[in-house]
Amino acid sequence: MADNRVSAMTMARLLSRWESGEGPLHACLADAICQVISSGRLRQGTALPSQRELAQALAVSRTTVATAYQNLCAAGWLGSRQGGSTWVRQPNPYRHAAWQGDRLVSYAEQFGPLDLTSGTLPASPILRRILSQSWPHEMSDMLDLDGFVASGWPELRDQVAAYFAELGLPTQVENLAISNGAHHGLVLVANALVAAGDTVLVEDPTYRGVFDVLGRLGARPIGVRTDRDGIDPDHLTELVRANNPRLLYVMPAAHNATGITWTTERRQAVVKIADRFGLRVLDDASTIDLQLGRVVGPLGGLLPEELSVTLGSTTKLFWAGLRVGWVRGPVDLVNSVLRSRVTQDLAGSLPSQVIATRCLRLAVAARTLRRGELVQTRASAVDLLSRHLPQWQCEPADGSTLWVNTQIDATSLSARLRRHGILLNAGPTFSSSEGFVTFVRIPLGHMNTLAVALPMIAEILAS
Repeated sequence: MADNRVSAMTMARLLSRWESGEGPLHACLADAICQVISSGRLRQGTALPSQRELAQALAVSRTTVATAYQNLCAAGWLGSRQGGSTWVRQPNPYRHAAWQGDRLVSYAEQFGPLDLTSGTLPASPILRRILSQSWPHEMSDMLDLDGFVASGWPELRDQVAAYFAELGLPTQVENLAISNGAHHGLVLVANALVAAGDTVLVEDPTYRGVFDVLGRLGARPIGVRTDRDGIDPDHLTELVRANNPRLLYVMPAAHNATGITWTTERRQAVVKIADRFGLRVLDDASTIDLQLGRVVGPLGGLLPEELSVTLGSTTKLFWAGLRVGWVRGPVDLVNSVLRSRVTQDLAGSLPSQVIATRCLRLAVAARTLRRGELVQTRASAVDLLSRHLPQWQCEPADGSTLWVNTQIDATSLSARLRRHGILLNAGPTFSSSEGFVTFVRIPLGHMNTLAVALPMIAEILAS
């Protein structure tokens, strides 16, 4: 926090599920603030949001926040000035961190049936068919090994290389390391390339998990403006010159969360900028198979090899539960990733990698199936929105989610819906600047949940 102040939106995110405690709301809120301070996510001296700002973000009365603040001041956790700010007074004796992460906290929560925070999709019929077959004979050959293959099962690496080649990115197996999903690949690459104090440029908005990953490393994410064509090259150039970034993290195809696929012109412009400044580009291609219109390949097909790093996984095409992904990059980076990887989990699951190998052999058919499913679910979701929430606006694009403008404060809306058993991610969760304050991300992989939740949301807003 450059100004040593935490915003109301960030505070609302850090106070996840605060209202689930016992007792009056002001007591639950006070307890939750204590927990955030004790966790080390707020430094001593950090200014908290005003009573009005936090009340609006949490969709509660100002009296609830005022009482919580007053009680914490009396207990010595907070300090305040008459007519001025309220700040963290009680230091945490065990941790001292500026990280304000937990944008992925919804994955750790056991919520309810109306959880709309995940953009994952149901398992592919192709995976279901493979799992119904007899156990792969390849496993018998593995059982004589120790089970640790840090770089990944050789047959899977061969298949990933073929997968990339089919997408227009010729790949050698020595340029590949297998990970436990694309997010794990992001963690491994960040650990290898990024240090505390480094600047990493990201699209604004972007995948919410990148903030947690970079925050834990002490790196500084800076958002680059985007529009319907993709990232803004002029703004990118300006930020590269001003910040000497270590890395540019992007999702150029079927972007999570907007669904945008960059135009050819934007892709070429970014490649020129990266080449000109020697800027390494991390292309998160985990969503590349979800393009529903014009189809483009990985950005690495245009970049110099030494500047190109690409992530991918089986999550979108087949199933998130497989937890198999990959990192493609220069050999020296792949070796660095592997050295980092063995200190974390030694190696990935070989049975999962055998299944992933079989799946990837059918990637073309799986892509056709998935795109057909998404075209239908996208149309159904847009129809549900138009019938129940016509004031909400969206421009359907690629990917497994809709980026929807609610026309109201989405953080406050999210807090209000949570108390009715509906969990929804607000736009600021995906933004380095906590922008997109009226947006929410609607997943297309949970149509039964959407059919129940959207009419409920309409009733709640009308009440």
